[in-house]
Amino acid sequence: MARAVGTSARTLSRLFSSETQLSFKSWCQRARIAAAIEKLSMEASVPIKQLAADLGYASVPAFSHAFRQVTGKTPTQFSDAK
Repeated sequence: MARAVGTSARTLSRLFSSETQLSFKSWCQRARIAAAIEKLSMEASVPIKQLAADLGYASVPAFSHAFRQVTGKTPTQFSDAK
């Protein structure tokens, strides 16, 4: 991506962090969790295993850990609270 805009990866990383107050990795994680929240809000019976796979997580525990880091709840707890 840096090459496409004519800069170094490090410069792009610094600019991204200064503008968003997040690392690119953290921003991507939050974007994926936001997509998960949207899906869980719209479809009550979406299987967590399928959702994790659809969002690119290697396993349900990895997805649940990331979800909990962002929301403070597991995906199941989030779904049950609706």
